Amino acid sequence: MKNKKTFVVFTDGGCDAISKIGASAIIIIDPDIDGIIYEWSDAFNDTTNNRMELIAFKEALENLPNDCEVIFMTDSQYCITVLSGNKSEYPKNMDLIRNIRAIRSEKNISCDYHYVKAHNGNKWNEMVDSACERAIQQRRNEISPGNDSKGSLISKYGY
Repeated sequence: MKNKKTFVVFTDGGCDAISKIGASAIIIIDPDIDGIIYEWSDAFNDTTNNRMELIAFKEALENLPNDCEVIFMTDSQYCITVLSGNKSEYPKNMDLIRNIRAIRSEKNISCDYHYVKAHNGNKWNEMVDSACERAIQQRRNEISPGNDSKGSLISKYGY
């Protein structure tokens, strides 16, 4: 029996409660090369922190190959709870939760969820946190009068 390829994914999401500008970020690491193979962040208007956390998981799953194993590292207890199946109904975000579950099933991706404490010196967690902050700031600048810059950062490294 063939072993599935394993990836480690760090996710983060955040939202400014006043402006309701939020952002999601991910880093996908291939442990075989001990390096980043994909990173992504983007900002969104009129959103919530929990939606941004979930969008990070969705983006990661969409950019992973079929038939793999994923170790998700997140500072979101909310995502660990809803995605590990410990609680089935969160009406405000069921659209995203169902979508994530469908992608996971369609691509035959096995997921394991681990909590990492935020702002505690983990370099990968700090990187996704910083990417979220940068994306939010870019979006704020974008919506300022006379500024038409874009707000996403996408890098892909070979998968």
